[in-house]
Amino acid sequence: MKKENAISRFWNERGKLLPPDANCFISSEEVIPCNVRNSLGEVVEPASFDVNGYLFFIDFSPETSWSHNCSYLFLDPCGKLNDETVFSSGYGWPPHEDIALEKISRPKEYDDV
Repeated sequence: MKKENAISRFWNERGKLLPPDANCFISSEEVIPCNVRNSLGEVVEPASFDVNGYLFFIDFSPETSWSHNCSYLFLDPCGKLNDETVFSSGYGWPPHEDIALEKISRPKEYDDV
């Protein structure tokens, strides 16, 4: 899946659910979920599958220091946005620096949500 399509899928499925002040990011390249670690080097979730896909990271409190609510979402090659069985909210740290992230802007149609 192309990155642009992954971003569109993310906004279409999650855009209205996210608070307007949340910062959202996508991995620069596809990742394997079982290899994802947080900035402390801890495995985020020992996933049972090893397919490539895009990682989305949502920081719900970008104005505060770390150890607060954030989410890791994974978009698999079939286009399924998975945050229930692999990644979920409640993590307090961003991804490790070995995962390059790109900030994605909130589409204007979600500004009044």
